[in-house]
Amino acid sequence: MLTALTMVFWWLPVAVITVRELGIALYRSWVGRQGVSVPARPLGKAKTVVQDLAVGAALLPLIENHQPSIAVALLYLAVVLTVV
Repeated sequence: MLTALTMVFWWLPVAVITVRELGIALYRSWVGRQGVSVPARPLGKAKTVVQDLAVGAALLPLIENHQPSIAVALLYLAVVLTVV
């Protein structure tokens, strides 16, 4: 069960991650047409793992029902890794 504060601001980390991902995808597409490759950095790969863990934790009934703060913490860690 999520707290009221978490329910209000669930969209903020989602928006930050979405805007960043769309920006990077558009940038990679644009420079890719010019023959330039932009590989993912190790920090980007770590971000993806943390995002996957956050989604998994949010969907796992045991965590979502008893320890939702784990999913929220992973989500905000993913946001930190996204903007770094």
